Amino acid sequence: MNICVVVGGGVIGLLAAYLSSKTYDKVIVIDGDDKVGGLLSSFQMNGISYDYGTHIPATTGVLEVDEFLFGNEGERNDNFHKFKHLSAENYFNGKWNRTSPLLDARTLSKEDYALGILELLQKKDDTKDERSLEKYLIRNVGETFTKKLYTPVLKKLQGDVDLDDLSTYALKAFGLERIVALTDDVTNKLKEMKRYDDSLGYHSYENGIRNADYLYPKGINGIGQWVKLIVSKLDKSKVEIKTNRTVKKILHADSAITEIVFDNDESLIVDKLIWTIPPILAAKMTDISVKSLPPKFRTHSLFHFEIDLPLLKPIPQYLLCWDQNFLTYRITLYPNITEDRNNTDFINLTVEVISDSYDPNLVDEYSNKVFEELKELEVIHSSSKILNVKNQYLGSGFPVYTKDLLSNASRQSDFIKSKLSNIEFLGRASGSSFFINDLLVDAHKKLS
Repeated sequence: MNICVVVGGGVIGLLAAYLSSKTYDKVIVIDGDDKVGGLLSSFQMNGISYDYGTHIPATTGVLEVDEFLFGNEGERNDNFHKFKHLSAENYFNGKWNRTSPLLDARTLSKEDYALGILELLQKKDDTKDERSLEKYLIRNVGETFTKKLYTPVLKKLQGDVDLDDLSTYALKAFGLERIVALTDDVTNKLKEMKRYDDSLGYHSYENGIRNADYLYPKGINGIGQWVKLIVSKLDKSKVEIKTNRTVKKILHADSAITEIVFDNDESLIVDKLIWTIPPILAAKMTDISVKSLPPKFRTHSLFHFEIDLPLLKPIPQYLLCWDQNFLTYRITLYPNITEDRNNTDFINLTVEVISDSYDPNLVDEYSNKVFEELKELEVIHSSSKILNVKNQYLGSGFPVYTKDLLSNASRQSDFIKSKLSNIEFLGRASGSSFFINDLLVDAHKKLS
């Protein structure tokens, strides 16, 4: 019997298991948590579902991948709400942009804004291959907008790091590739020229053509319901899921993996190993020496609130706070995500915070501060009270997107593959991308 083991039960690992089940007699998914799905999970508090952050997946354009993840057209209509765009607002420099999540240059002083527009209009179209984020931004939007817009926001998101050390991937990771400036009509006209299309974003999240659909499960059980639908498909195949398991040792001989040993000393004979978690962990468990600096991460915390009064923002599905003066980064407004969530009596939301450190002794202090920020941002009523609250520390959830982050992962995985013939790295472990849809397409290409 040919056995394939997939380490990591996130959506990449689940897709890998499905694709591998067409080739191997048995596929086993291993995950260290008590359930698969990773951050694409939900939990219940007082009968209300909360997600681990804002996760509304989109179709990839690859038929086999999309049908596995979301079903055929009929199944999608039965199981998902479909959106052509997500409704989002953002707060920066003390002001709300109510039609876009993008940084708004018009929040700057008149002097800085005028100088920034002049620099932007004089830009050259030569930013494609620039690895340094600072140099890319200066060429793309000019020195003023780099200093006044991007520098404070990226300090908030990536910590006290020099922009010259960051990769342009940081922009895409946080949805900061373009800015809002000028008027709607002027922007639309300038975006007909590629040199400005790379810099300027539409003034409304409703504009712009997407070939993909955003999908969110019907009902009130949150994004975790999507993972349950995926697992139900795997249950009908040759895939077995083992949770609460971690790999302790990877045994190999003659340049091939032969067996893996778990933390409970259970072992499995392996014909193929698919690895979707950091490649440096595979190196340690195989005793293969890999020279590489460890990546830097920022901590990720979630604050879940059920409140007594309706939201002051009844439209956006999520909010982004780019302002450095606030702990708050991203806010998920559950009643606004779908009609199903809106038709309940529950008023709940989740606030994400990215920071350099996390002190569990100060969690109540953080929680109270975040709740007061929601009032100051006028997301909730000033007299709103907390009915239920849960605070979660998710650990090192956000990488610092240095210029070498992807290349290090790629070098690590390539080196291990040169030593072991029957291992494959997928997801972020492959070093091919940071972004889920790109990684899903890459997994399909490698395994099909």
